[in-house]
Amino acid sequence: MRTLITLGVVSMVGVAGMVACGDDSGDGGNVAGTGGSAGAAGAAGAAGAAGAGGSGGVAGSSGTGGGGAGGTGVVPPPPAAGTCTGCLELVVPATGPNSATNLADQAIFQFNLAPLVDFSDAVVTWRIASVAPDANHFFQLFVQNGANQGYAGAYYLFPLVPANFPANTFQELSIDISALAAAPGDAGVPDAGDVGGGDIPDASAGDAGDAGVPPGPVPNVTTGTVAGVPGVPFDKSQIAAVGIIVGVGQAAPATPAIVRVQLDSVNISGVTGQNHTFDAGAEGFVLNTYEMPPSTPAPYSRPAP
Repeated sequence: MRTLITLGVVSMVGVAGMVACGDDSGDGGNVAGTGGSAGAAGAAGAAGAAGAGGSGGVAGSSGTGGGGAGGTGVVPPPPAAGTCTGCLELVVPATGPNSATNLADQAIFQFNLAPLVDFSDAVVTWRIASVAPDANHFFQLFVQNGANQGYAGAYYLFPLVPANFPANTFQELSIDISALAAAPGDAGVPDAGDVGGGDIPDASAGDAGDAGVPPGPVPNVTTGTVAGVPGVPFDKSQIAAVGIIVGVGQAAPATPAIVRVQLDSVNISGVTGQNHTFDAGAEGFVLNTYEMPPSTPAPYSRPAP
């Protein structure tokens, strides 16, 4: 089942996401094999014409021309609407509210790392903007282990409050993985006296955070389950995925909403070869298709001029 995460006054539910294999993923603690809702059956086709409607439509039989084939019923993904260049736009047609059972409330985008990468000394800095901020929307930055650690991970949740994320305004958000406690056998050593979270302030009432940085939580560090045995610790020296979850919160209405986030760059200090500018494309940043709202598109690339 999904891991529920509550943040301060604004309640959001995050997920201990799952690592993709190509574009698909393993279990990651969620209910495996749960499919999305099926499309409605298509209407019968008119004589000699294709019928409109969902996949599986039944051809009509009247008229000498015979019935047409049923329509596909595929809803096209929302178009890009951001203003950046040399960036990616993530678009999620989510339906609220966010919950442990709603599989249409959020989508996961990530870099898949193979072989595994040691993040013991890593600080991950995202340059990120909201296209249309809404306090009922959120994004969540994460790093995650693979199957050997049962998809344990560290998650940092940010509600898209307009005062903190003005529309189309890029801000740098750093998550300090080096500051997290080391797991048994982890090569890293946590900073003395540092409880994790790095430059990300907590989300308690009235906490404005560091100058220029929106309020955010300390990380939610989850354990994994391997071969039915829970409690496998997160190991920052064995990172399989780095990504972002985008969706709607618990207070969101039970109606569709388009959540849009722009990424200008992802820089990972302390790890060689893991910086990304997105100037010419997605650079391996993909949509995790294991669980997602229907019609969620892959990241839209907006190349630099």
